[in-house]
Amino acid sequence: MFINPSQKEVLTVQLESVVFLVVFTNVNVLNNSILPRMANFHGHVLLLTIFLSFCLLLAFLSINEGEKSVQLYSKRVTFNLEEAVLQPLSESAPNVTISPTKETTLTPNASTTTSSLADTTTAEDTTTAVNSNVLTCILKPVNLWDPEIKDYIDPKNKPSCTPNPTVEQATELIDGVVIQTKSSYENCSARCLFQVDDWHYTSSGWSPLEDFKPECDIIETRCDHPSKPANETYNYLHPYIYERKDDTNYAQHPKNVTEIPDRKITTQEERPNVYVIVFDSTSSSNFLRSMNKTVELMSNTHKAVVFRYNNKNGLNSRPNSWALLLGKQVYDLARNPYTDEILPDYTLSESCERTVDDLDYWMFKFRDMGYHTLQADDWLGASINWPNCEGFSRAPAKHYMKPFQKRTEEGEGSVIRHNVKALCRETYEDTTLYLDQFMSAYKNESQIGFIWNNDLAHFSINGLFHSDERFYQMLHKHEERLNNAFVILMGDHGLRFGGFRNTKVGEIEDNNPFLMVSVPVQYRNSKLLNVMHNNAQKLITHYDTYASLMELTELVKENRLDDLLNPKAEIFKKGHGSSYLRPNMIEPRNCKTLRIPFEYCLCHKEFEDPLEPESDLVQKISDHVLDHFVSMVEAENKTSLCSNMSIQYNMSKAERFVLDTEKEIYRLTLTLNPSDGIFTGYVEVVRADDKVTFSVVTERFERVNQYGEQGHCVEDFEHLRPLCYCKEQLKK
Repeated sequence: MFINPSQKEVLTVQLESVVFLVVFTNVNVLNNSILPRMANFHGHVLLLTIFLSFCLLLAFLSINEGEKSVQLYSKRVTFNLEEAVLQPLSESAPNVTISPTKETTLTPNASTTTSSLADTTTAEDTTTAVNSNVLTCILKPVNLWDPEIKDYIDPKNKPSCTPNPTVEQATELIDGVVIQTKSSYENCSARCLFQVDDWHYTSSGWSPLEDFKPECDIIETRCDHPSKPANETYNYLHPYIYERKDDTNYAQHPKNVTEIPDRKITTQEERPNVYVIVFDSTSSSNFLRSMNKTVELMSNTHKAVVFRYNNKNGLNSRPNSWALLLGKQVYDLARNPYTDEILPDYTLSESCERTVDDLDYWMFKFRDMGYHTLQADDWLGASINWPNCEGFSRAPAKHYMKPFQKRTEEGEGSVIRHNVKALCRETYEDTTLYLDQFMSAYKNESQIGFIWNNDLAHFSINGLFHSDERFYQMLHKHEERLNNAFVILMGDHGLRFGGFRNTKVGEIEDNNPFLMVSVPVQYRNSKLLNVMHNNAQKLITHYDTYASLMELTELVKENRLDDLLNPKAEIFKKGHGSSYLRPNMIEPRNCKTLRIPFEYCLCHKEFEDPLEPESDLVQKISDHVLDHFVSMVEAENKTSLCSNMSIQYNMSKAERFVLDTEKEIYRLTLTLNPSDGIFTGYVEVVRADDKVTFSVVTERFERVNQYGEQGHCVEDFEHLRPLCYCKEQLKK
């Protein structure tokens, strides 16, 4: 039974009246009737009266407290945006959160304990218990406005940019027609850009604007200016959705095949739309802090569910994108307190050197069924392409934006790049415009759109605030599309650099990317939403989002979407994950079973006080890690390019991880010369036969401050870039 505040007041008055009436009536009865006639029963009657009154009082208190509990639990369905959880930070902002009040404990062979949602959380310490090779996982609530991070949060933050008055946007694309908007320019023309692969494009010839027909998605324009030299010619790019019949030039379809069996165009009512929007470097807490209007729209209008314990699978975007797009592990899961070594599906180098067109990507499956498809990144080297990896050899989606980024970013002196910066245009504006146009195209027909916004939050915890209005407007504009859609808003990981990352809260947020999912309107009052709310209290990974999207492709293909009204109990597994569209998922849910590296695991870790930096043990652990770093550089034969490294011992910090075993594991933070690079990771100390040995137990030591171009001389070696301080930098 749900009791709203007004009902509570009525019940309060009624119960108080009943308690008073019972006491008053019984006292009167005792005085006027029973006592004179049955004095010998006086003691029994009095006790009975007190007992009945006490029972009613307890009932009142129980309902009062029950109302509170039920009402709080209901907030899983709809966020109460009047609470400060989504309000800008201020001196008076309370410590509020939408995480469970009680810690969620994930134990072997047991389902997740789901607790009510609270207005406030505390930070009481708890202990993570590790029993042999089995982990009991405690998921602690996170305070969005933790006092530790107060000085880092600035809701009014906006990019610092002043438009260059000498640069104008001379062309615009309006309703499929490119027009000249500034009369001071002359000889304006346009051409189309077409993708070859993720790193190359071709182009059509230039045509005068009046003759140009945009039969492509990426349009480049140029104009002359009579008072400017030729090298300052105006150039600009326009994204566009050119509606057309799809081809078969993707995935592993032979190039001589022109039709795909069972491919058909359907309405969004028959087959729901799917939209996946990734915000790079965005934690769960940071999205909820920064995107008030977007969160309110999605939660209140579209009943979206926030998965508060989404755990990243790897250090940066590439391993996380491989988990999300392809369901594959591309890092070695080192032996650690939770598990023995788990080998990857592909090593980091293998994943970079191969194309991915032959792998099981959900976009391919939707495209095979006849969905209109779009994919866009706002950076050429994004996600699976970082840092210069092959990626797709053929466009994965009918509408693919790669030529836009390639043309923008090629050449240091790019006129296009200069113009974009001079106009203070941000990269996310073009990807959202592309998606916006796509959602307006193909009226009422099924589509899937996937965009990845890299720049917004990559280097700043405040980078999202100013974009909230833009995303709100786009999603609000396409309400009909979203009412017939599965919408996934998510991060790949949290902020990885800077002062914020070096806080305790920052470390947790780095490991806890945002995940919010809404479903088509016909499922919002079904068992599916209850299933999702329950799963939202569990430890979740990108593998699970991959599995959920793959299940959706099967439901669509087999015309079994009605299964979602009452989801099947059987676990749906795909890759290394399980679908959160079903009530049962892979159990037990801990960082061992879900392939989450020890150092990124959200399960609560407790540490002893740090050892003194000058202690012999801290210095020996630091020396071992330095030797490990040097061996990494030597293994790639890059010692001629990278400067010798040394340790700033006074900056080292080692904290022992609390375990209920004899294992001795330390979280080490150390700073290196000459880069001033700050690295953090885990080392095991093994004591046997009067000898002490050391072993690194993390996938990679993570650099938590920015390194910019320090390692540019080894840019093709992703694992070395944070470590290497190129010798030529010393000359500068």
